[in-house]
Amino acid sequence: MSEEEKRRKHIKTVEKWTAKAVAAYQEEQEKPDGKKKMGLRTICTKFKEECFKQDKVTISLTKSTLKRRLNGVPSQAKSNAVKSWLVDKEADAIIDYANERANEGWPLSRRRIEDHANEVIQARQGADFEGVGHNWTDRFILKHKDRLRGSWSRPLDKARAQAGNPIAKADYFAKLKTVIEGEEGKNLIPAELMYGVDETGIQEGVGCKERVYGEPTKKFQHQQRSGERENITVIITICADGTSLPPAVIFKGENFQSSWKQDNPLHAS
Repeated sequence: MSEEEKRRKHIKTVEKWTAKAVAAYQEEQEKPDGKKKMGLRTICTKFKEECFKQDKVTISLTKSTLKRRLNGVPSQAKSNAVKSWLVDKEADAIIDYANERANEGWPLSRRRIEDHANEVIQARQGADFEGVGHNWTDRFILKHKDRLRGSWSRPLDKARAQAGNPIAKADYFAKLKTVIEGEEGKNLIPAELMYGVDETGIQEGVGCKERVYGEPTKKFQHQQRSGERENITVIITICADGTSLPPAVIFKGENFQSSWKQDNPLHAS
């Protein structure tokens, strides 16, 4: 259960027992004169104990709270719900849709979330609705931060995205498990005979972004590079038992240069 769901559940519990306390006080006031009537403070204590006994939840129920309810003043949760553009079910639908799209590789931007919210509210309130405020999306994301989180997007090729769908993944790992464990425990492949190999390309002369320092009047500093565009390939091999082989580095060249072997703590080949 998410933090937002826990919060809503607690609010419902408070509202339920507050309503019971209000009804009990009104019933007490209808008793004929001469009979002992419970006061607000006594009723608060009684229903807080009943709430903990039945729902195992500790609530805050005070004399002033009951007075406000008796005078027709709604709770803060109800007031906020009236002022909110979206009801809980609508907010849940937008959050679920945003997470679903993100899992499929099509995450929604801030603007798209706002557009969906406007469409939902307009369908309920009519065409006269002009749209949520400029900062509404920021407040919406902050309110539901345990279920919706912003991050920088990274490009993903369509072919990679299609190959990484849940059905294909489940099928692949089911077949892999069958191969590793063997049929009926026979032809088992031990961990020391399983290796994972991967490679990455590094462009020579293109450095990494780093924090540098210079004159305070300049907003950014240029850092010169060598200008070379030769590609260097690094191949790593790791065994399933936790061991690894020294990496292999491939340089472009007709002859071996001794400098390629210098400063080589990993003993790469």
